[in-house]
Amino acid sequence: MNQETLEKKLYQGLSLSALMLNALGGQSDLSLSGFENPDRAVFNHLMRFLNSKGIFHEQSARKVLIEILNDNGPNNKFMDQLRVYDTFSEADFMTYIEATRDSFSSKSAQIVWINRVKLRKVGIRGYDISLYILLSRLSFTCGLISDKELTRRVLHILPIAASLFSNWQEYNDNVILGNHYTTPTMQLDSMEILPSNNLYAAWHRMMQQEGIVHPFKF
Repeated sequence: MNQETLEKKLYQGLSLSALMLNALGGQSDLSLSGFENPDRAVFNHLMRFLNSKGIFHEQSARKVLIEILNDNGPNNKFMDQLRVYDTFSEADFMTYIEATRDSFSSKSAQIVWINRVKLRKVGIRGYDISLYILLSRLSFTCGLISDKELTRRVLHILPIAASLFSNWQEYNDNVILGNHYTTPTMQLDSMEILPSNNLYAAWHRMMQQEGIVHPFKF
């Protein structure tokens, strides 16, 4: 792979985390880090985020990344629920929801139920991929992995994304849906995703930028 092709592929791969990076306050989609010269406050902010995902040091970073890469991340739970709900009638599902006292569990279940046909093959794998790239970039920024390892991980997962999604909109819709599925504080309104979803807001900020180029073209 020549240098020009490598840079193009790396740019596409880094862009897989564009929404999550934007929502987290990232300053550059094009740099490996996404955070140019972070000061101590930014560094601590990023470490707290990594800690919330179970990453505390080099070993745990690799453990979490391997789990997501091997489809043992949030998508795994989504698909387990989907397979169960596929055996339900609508009446069965409504009975289940009425008996579910936890609002987060109820909301997550409804997201799976609503999207069970559309997402039967892909699940929320786009969300997992975006999270994988974001955590890789932040782990690099915080000194937990090298730039070479980050580059290798980005280039490895790009063709997986390409095999699952046909365009930028489809991919980011999946990322946004996955974010809603995994975030306890977000609720449904008439079975729709609320604009208060921070990735939904990030998507609209990106679309409003003049001259924006959609790099997710395979």
